[in-house]
Amino acid sequence: MSAITLLPGDPRIPERRSEALGLAPDADRRRPLWAQGRVEVLGRPSIGIVGTRRPSPHGAAAARRIAFEVARSGWCVVSGLALGIDEVAHLAAVEAGGETIAVLPSPAP
Repeated sequence: MSAITLLPGDPRIPERRSEALGLAPDADRRRPLWAQGRVEVLGRPSIGIVGTRRPSPHGAAAARRIAFEVARSGWCVVSGLALGIDEVAHLAAVEAGGETIAVLPSPAP
């Protein structure tokens, strides 16, 4: 699957995250966004779960439970795709039947 480049102003890039959470519009939308997969997931309610690459058993269990429950409730889990907490969050969300967004600094190869 090849990457899609979303340029500033593309309507698939959400202008606002969640009004209910009181967040303001994104201040800097000048950079391109590379996406792979279902781009419409970008507009879904989401939660970021990130942490250490070497979590304690308690930390990993907490991340897994949070990710599983929010994904089961229809939220998208966003993380960095690194080992540790990020990995646990993505796997738990998928196990719950949810969707995830992996944030990387450049397009995936």
